[in-house]
Amino acid sequence: MGDIYNLNSPFSHLWSLGVEEKYYLIWPILFYIFYKSDFNLLIKILIISLICEPLLRFLINYFNLINYSIFNYHSFLTIFDGLAIGSLGAIIFYKNIFFKFYKKYSFIVYFIISIILILLPIVFWKFTYLKFLQPLQDSIQCSGFLIILIMSIIRPDFIFFKCLNTTIFKHLGKISYSIYIWMGIIEMFNFDFYLYNLHFTDFPVWILVLIIISEISYYLIEKPLILNRNKIISLIEFKFKQFNNNIKF
Repeated sequence: MGDIYNLNSPFSHLWSLGVEEKYYLIWPILFYIFYKSDFNLLIKILIISLICEPLLRFLINYFNLINYSIFNYHSFLTIFDGLAIGSLGAIIFYKNIFFKFYKKYSFIVYFIISIILILLPIVFWKFTYLKFLQPLQDSIQCSGFLIILIMSIIRPDFIFFKCLNTTIFKHLGKISYSIYIWMGIIEMFNFDFYLYNLHFTDFPVWILVLIIISEISYYLIEKPLILNRNKIISLIEFKFKQFNNNIKF
C-alpha cells in the first residue's frame, strides 16, 4: 500500500494504510482469543511488544539493517509499538484504570506531562549524547498523544479541547482522511496552473486546493460509503457465500 521505494511517487505516503491493515487483522484476532480466556495475558503481550520494539529499533540501527524492506521505517515490525500503545489505551479507558490515577493529580499536571512526552524526542535529536535514546522516541510520543486523547474525552470543557471542538476543527476532522489521501498527490503533481502569479503547488494555494478536493472527495465518496457501510458489508458477505457455494458445486 503506497509506493514507499519511489520518493517521487504521489502515493508514497500511503504506506501507513498498509500498516493499519496489518493491525486490523492481528488485533481483533488477539482480542477474540484472549478476551474471554485470559485478558491479562493480552495485556502482557502488548506490554512485551512495547519493551521489545525499541530494542528492535536499536538493533536495526546498530547493525545498519534499515535498508532491508522488512526493517525500514515503513515496516509494521518497526512501528507496532504505537499500535500497541493505542490498544493499551483502549483497555485502560475501558477498564476505568486512568480515572484512578487521574484523581491523584490535577488535570493540568497530566496535560503538561503529555506535552513533554510529545516534545521530548526533539531533545534526543538536538543533543548528540542523547541520540542513543532515539529508538524510544515513537513510544514516548505515542504515549503523550494517548494521554491527550483520553483527557479530551474526560475533560472536553478544558480550554485547549474546547478550541479543538469548534465547528471548523470538527469539520476538518471529518474530512481529515480525505486530506491525508490527497495531500501527497496534490503536493507531488506539478500542474501547469497559476492563480494571481501563485503556482498551483505554492503555499498557501495548494492548501486551499487540497481542502476543496478533500471536501468533494468526502461528500461524493467517503460519506456515501460510511452511510452505506452495513449494506456494503452485507453485500460482500452475500457475494462471499455465493462464491463458496459455486466452489462446492
